[in-house]
Amino acid sequence: MRAWLPCLMETGKNGDGRGNAIPFRLLKTKKLTLIMTNFIWNSYGLTHTGKKRKINQDAFLNLPNKRLWVVADGMGEVASASIINSLNSLIPEQTIGSTVKKIYYKLRKVNQSLLDLAAEGGDNEVIGSTVVILLACNQYCVYLWSGDSRIYLFRKKELKQISHDHNN
Repeated sequence: MRAWLPCLMETGKNGDGRGNAIPFRLLKTKKLTLIMTNFIWNSYGLTHTGKKRKINQDAFLNLPNKRLWVVADGMGEVASASIINSLNSLIPEQTIGSTVKKIYYKLRKVNQSLLDLAAEGGDNEVIGSTVVILLACNQYCVYLWSGDSRIYLFRKKELKQISHDHNN
């Protein structure tokens, strides 16, 4: 039995883009209490099976009206879909900090259901997923991730990875 959704990340305190791993405990969100307001976002999403696999286990959530974007790269047929289905029902709170807490609790619940499912499947069952989340508020964004799904910043015609892989 193996299930994998190791931790959430919060951005570095000095804006350096590096995060601090916080395994399955509540993120400290005192500095993330920005009030959410209306802003128009245009976004698009697409996923493809690729050349190596027969089944696409990737999933994404593109919810600009909620200022929420999620990419999950699953192992096993249900992991990434479970994350996306759970976060799809998210109703953002008034502050970004409260919304991050809701995301944390939803991911924790998904993780427990994946652990339970993996336990039912026996020693050969591999279930898990990476996840990367972008949540926008006014001109600010907070990102959370687990595993090797990545988030990039495109600024001044340059693409820069701002998350780091947890599997290295």
